[in-house]
Amino acid sequence: MGNHDVGFHYMINSHKLERFVKAVNSSDSVQHIRHKNLSFVTVNSMAFEGDNCDMCRKAEEKLEGISRQLQCAESRWEGLESCDLYSDKFLYSPPILLQHFPMYRESDSMCEGPDSTPEEYKYDKFRVKMDCLSPEASEKLKMKIKPRLIISGHTHYFCLQKHRHNIEEWSIPSFSWRNIKSPSFLLVSMTPDDYEINRCFMPNENTVYLVYFLVITLVVLYLIYLIFAWWCNIPHPHHSKVK
Repeated sequence: MGNHDVGFHYMINSHKLERFVKAVNSSDSVQHIRHKNLSFVTVNSMAFEGDNCDMCRKAEEKLEGISRQLQCAESRWEGLESCDLYSDKFLYSPPILLQHFPMYRESDSMCEGPDSTPEEYKYDKFRVKMDCLSPEASEKLKMKIKPRLIISGHTHYFCLQKHRHNIEEWSIPSFSWRNIKSPSFLLVSMTPDDYEINRCFMPNENTVYLVYFLVITLVVLYLIYLIFAWWCNIPHPHHSKVK
């Protein structure tokens, strides 16, 4: 869940939350999703404001529960008394963390590529809890989830950030020419122990406009040629012979 779903934290009310929950059929701010021995944890970025609101409190409780379950799976369901309480015992795979806000960083200064933040904005300082998670929330998520990969968004521009223990965070750029001239997307291949990511670029907006201009110009020139050829083949009165 992100700010475009329910608004920033200060804008959230019960109506917006209920509308979103009804649309996605889930009320959990933190979810653990397993698919073919792959483990994903999704996070509602708006629920990690740290102000002890009802939504934030429930997210913290859910995070604790998922963290304990992942610890048990990592220890092969042995060594911890609480592990016996879980009936759904699964094979551990280091989780992939999916969230809207990026983890805390001061700016996009380390981000590179044609789909990264333009140079004139790259060194602008991030507003904590508006442009990224707070340092406290970022550290808590990394400590509790122990992700092998973090995928985030929000900034509309690409960024690859490396955290401690060589954990990569890929911030996905906007997939729209409305926000960025060089949109791209990620093609990800995953196994329970490894992953591979490729960035796939869409045509640059300026290139598209140039192609449109060239095609329209060629069509207009061709139409002018056809009109001129048609005009030249018409017999005119002053060209006809006088009998």
